[in-house]
Amino acid sequence: MRRKHLMVTLVCACMVGSMSLTGVQAAQKGDKVSFMQDTKKANGVYKVGSTYRYFDNEGKIYRGKAKLVHADKGIYYVKKDGATFHGWNVLGNKLYNFSGKGNRALTNTTSRNVKLLASGVAVNNEESQIFVKVLNILKRKGLLEASASAKRQALWNYLTSHANFSYFMKYPNLSTKSWAKDYALWMLDHHKGNCYGFACTFSAMCYVIGYNPEIVCGRVHGSRDHARDGFTRHACLKINGKWYDPEATFAGWMRGVYGAGSYRAAFIGRKTYSYAKQNGNKLNIQMAKKGQTYYYTKGETIYGFDTGNKPITGYYVINNKIYYFNKNHTTTKEAAKKLQALFAYKKPFAQVKALLGEAKESKDMGPGCSGIAGTEMLYTYDHIKVATVIPYDGSEEIFLSVSEK
Repeated sequence: MRRKHLMVTLVCACMVGSMSLTGVQAAQKGDKVSFMQDTKKANGVYKVGSTYRYFDNEGKIYRGKAKLVHADKGIYYVKKDGATFHGWNVLGNKLYNFSGKGNRALTNTTSRNVKLLASGVAVNNEESQIFVKVLNILKRKGLLEASASAKRQALWNYLTSHANFSYFMKYPNLSTKSWAKDYALWMLDHHKGNCYGFACTFSAMCYVIGYNPEIVCGRVHGSRDHARDGFTRHACLKINGKWYDPEATFAGWMRGVYGAGSYRAAFIGRKTYSYAKQNGNKLNIQMAKKGQTYYYTKGETIYGFDTGNKPITGYYVINNKIYYFNKNHTTTKEAAKKLQALFAYKKPFAQVKALLGEAKESKDMGPGCSGIAGTEMLYTYDHIKVATVIPYDGSEEIFLSVSEK
C-alpha cells in the first residue's frame, strides 16, 4: 500500500551555485515532489542522487516542455523530466556546450576549438557549423546523450550509406591549413565526395563526439591516377591507433576497416594530419563597432548575422558600410561594392530611394551643415537610417549618409 504522504531527508542533494545544501527535505505526494531547504522551497538546479534537476518556483521538479533556463547565475537546458542536459546541443540553430558545473552552459571560453560567447552561444564559423551539422544528425537519431562509441557507429553507418552520400571526384589542397575542415563542411553540405572527403567527414564527426582523429594520406593499389607504379592517391583515418576507412566500405573495395588494428592493403607514402590542429576559425569575422550585427566572408561570399548568430536579411550597416543580405542571408563582395557606390556622399538620392522603398518614418531636420542650401531629411527603415538634403533651388534630393538604426 503506497503512502499518500512521505517526508524524507536527502543528504546527498546539494545546490549548484553559491549556496550549499546540507539538509534538503522532500515532501512526496504521488509523483509530485517538493524540495525545501529549512522552511524555504528550493528553486534552481540541485543534484539529486547522480542527476542534476531543475526545481521551479514552487519547489517542485520541473515537468514540461524542454527549455533553456537561467538559474543560479548560469544557463541550463532542462529536459521534460526536469533533468539538465549534459554535453553539446543545437537549439534554434545555435550551438551550446552544457558541460559546466551542474550541466550549465560554458561561456566566455573555447571548447574543442569552438569559441563560446557570454550568452553561451558559439561564434558562427566553419568550426561551429560542422558541430551543428553533425549534432543535428545525432539529434534526428535520438542519440545526443548516447555513448561515444554508439554515436561513432551511428555516424559511420550514416556516412557509408548510399542513401545519404554519393561518390564525387574532388581533391583538397593539402598545403592549406584548413583543408580537412573545408572538405568536411563541404561534404556535409553537398553529400558527396571521394576518399579524402569521406576521411575528412568521418574525422569531423568523431572530433565532435570527443575523439581526436588523425587523417592518413598516401597511395594504395589503384588505377584512378593512371600512375605507372599501379598506385593511386588515398585517404583514411586513425583514432587511438585504430584504422577507419569509410570510403573503402562505401565503395565496397575493402570492408571491415572500422577500428582495425592494422591496414590490410598496401599503403605507401603515408603522411598523417591532426584534424584538431586544422584551422576551422579562419573565416574573416568583422564585428560591428556596437556589436549589433556582423558578417564573415568565405571566398567571394559574405554571410550576415546578428549578435545572437541569427542570419539576417535586408539592408544593414556594418562597420559604417551598407550591405544587402538576400533571402539566403548572403551577398557577394562585388554586389556589396556596387551597392556602396550608390550610397556615396552627395550623390542623387533617387536610385537609393528606389532600392529601399517607402520609409517607415521621415523627419524634417531643418537646415543643415552639408554645404548645400536646403532642408535635411532623416528616413528610418527596418534596420537603417538615411540622411538626405532637399535643396531650396528645387533640384533633386541628395544623399548624405546611412547609419545603423
